[in-house]
Amino acid sequence: MRTFRTRAAFTLIELILYIGLTAMVVVSVMRIMLTVTGTREKTGTLHTVQHELRFVMDTISYTARNAVAVQTGSSVFNSATGTLVLTMSGTGINPTRFFLSGSNVYMQQASASAQALTSSRVLVDRLEFRNRSPANTYGTYRIYIHATDAVQDSDVTYDDDMTLQTTISLRQ
Repeated sequence: MRTFRTRAAFTLIELILYIGLTAMVVVSVMRIMLTVTGTREKTGTLHTVQHELRFVMDTISYTARNAVAVQTGSSVFNSATGTLVLTMSGTGINPTRFFLSGSNVYMQQASASAQALTSSRVLVDRLEFRNRSPANTYGTYRIYIHATDAVQDSDVTYDDDMTLQTTISLRQ
């Protein structure tokens, strides 16, 4: 009688199960990596919008606190494309003007050329100033700013928008 020697090996079913389980693990890991990458992109986009809007708000607030007065005749209040003109104590920076042109916020001091406060990545569509002070008094003003950022990727578009508002008062 013949005896057969058995060899330790994998059967076909075991190999199919191994390949199937490995493929499921690889697909799961890839999905997690894609989700993390997408979240990172979206967070970076939102951070850019938030950073630039806060910079604009801080610049306007700081300048207004150090202003002598607001030129109400030259300023445009209660408009989505508002303008704030401030009387400053220094001649080289008087007047200082904040305004929206196109999709950028600009600051212009005296007769110098206007400097953009936002980059081309952030699209500002609303810069509104509201006079909150009683008539014939120095003021309290509210600032509203709204911006969007659309980063176009080959597969995905992230649209983030943000609105900030603050109230400023003159120190005078």
